[in-house]
Amino acid sequence: MANSPKPGTWILERSTDYGKTFQPWYYFAETPAECMRQFGMESLSPISEDDRVICRSDLAGIHPLENAEMVIKILEHRPSRNKFSTSEALQNFTRATNVRI
Repeated sequence: MANSPKPGTWILERSTDYGKTFQPWYYFAETPAECMRQFGMESLSPISEDDRVICRSDLAGIHPLENAEMVIKILEHRPSRNKFSTSEALQNFTRATNVRI
């Protein structure tokens, strides 16, 4: 594990084809304004589709800034999070063979 500060603006990407291609899974920014400027979307705008990619700025204030782990809850804020077994869109959205930052 490397010792590095928490990134400010970043993209969590996923692959479903063993790393051949990657798609954005989540966008992260330090402020709501950075979500709009960097990614063209509002921070944590209401999610109406289970497979919609969103930008989060609510994790920017988490401390410590170094030597920490960040937990990203893929199901959080998703409309069908309590009906995962019946939502094909949400099941597909959570699938990944590879993940990268």
